[in-house]
Amino acid sequence: MGKKEGRFRVSKKDAVFCTLLALYLVSGLSYSVYMGGKFASLEGRIASLEEKMLQVWWKNDCGKEFSEKYDGVFIYTQGCPHSKMMKPLVIRSNISWYWIDVTSPKCSKLNLTEFGYKGGVPHFYCTRTGESHTGAMREEDFNEWVMSCVGG
Repeated sequence: MGKKEGRFRVSKKDAVFCTLLALYLVSGLSYSVYMGGKFASLEGRIASLEEKMLQVWWKNDCGKEFSEKYDGVFIYTQGCPHSKMMKPLVIRSNISWYWIDVTSPKCSKLNLTEFGYKGGVPHFYCTRTGESHTGAMREEDFNEWVMSCVGG
């Protein structure tokens, strides 16, 4: 898969899959589709495509001004296995994150200590409570941290 900033190439097979996915989402039914000489469940294809997209996509908000509209701050490096492990949880969480790639030149002017950052990644900061956490978490611990951050 080619990777250029701002572009995501989709194969014909995935384009067909996305069309079938739209039908699946509209109908709410479970389908099996014939692809590549075998039957595959849409649920399996959805998970596979979602994982591909998560591997490619990393957000970096350092070009944007930080404001209180963000519920949390996610500080990471793309090469860190713990950051990679936490990224899907951050994406799926129900709060607004300000993403900071500490290796990006765009981020060099930010004062990361105001987010409780002391050098480790992944690092999470809650703008509402001022709480921070450094390091990977189990999914249930992360979800609990997010809920305490937003007061839920």
